[in-house]
Amino acid sequence: MKKSSIRSIRFSEELEELINRQVGDTFTARLEGLVTRCMWELPERERQLAELDRQIAVKRKELMRLNEKAVTLRRTLSKVEGLVENIQTEIIRAVKEKG
Repeated sequence: MKKSSIRSIRFSEELEELINRQVGDTFTARLEGLVTRCMWELPERERQLAELDRQIAVKRKELMRLNEKAVTLRRTLSKVEGLVENIQTEIIRAVKEKG
């Protein structure tokens, strides 16, 4: 036979509400279910959170790399646009001189 341990505790109304929202026929059953669930689920949730943090860090690094590449491409494009303008000017000048 399982021994019961009788304890008297005080807790906030918010905690009482949280306990009462759990599945169970009695307050004790709901409290036991909540504590047991937390003990089993918390380590897995922490592992998932750590994995998500790792993935976020990887994506941040990738985003930074892509942003740097975008800046470089904008600079290159700006230089190319300048060169194209110079070539157009030279072409126009050459056509005027020839014509």
